[in-house]
Amino acid sequence: MRKLPDAPDLVGRRVGRIAFAMYRHRDDRSNAVIAPPEDPDLSRQAAFVARFAGGRTVAARIGDMPIRYQAARAKLGAAFLPCWLGDSDPELQRVTEVPDDLAEDIFLVMPARARKRREVAKVAEALGKLFQREAKRLAGTA
Repeated sequence: MRKLPDAPDLVGRRVGRIAFAMYRHRDDRSNAVIAPPEDPDLSRQAAFVARFAGGRTVAARIGDMPIRYQAARAKLGAAFLPCWLGDSDPELQRVTEVPDDLAEDIFLVMPARARKRREVAKVAEALGKLFQREAKRLAGTA
């Protein structure tokens, strides 16, 4: 999600930005962490989680975000999640600030020839408005 794909048959535009933070279940007292499986030297997000983990126990290494989310809800430990998801769940609490350098741009991409179709243009416009309307939630500031 970091940059618009560079392909001659695709067109796109940036429609938003999505922020991430560490979340845990409100009743989780384990101080454990759910870490991504990536090497912290190869992933900015994995490096952030590794710094957060410090001396904490790594309870699991989970790459799939929906499973990380469910693990945090199950009180397995703190997990790196998109703010729109973590903030919308009353069972979870944010335990870190939102690191701006880990926010990701979101692009709406389509085949160049498809944008001339009225139906596709309407859906693209509706998606753009949806992302605009939800910008604060996506950024973790709502």
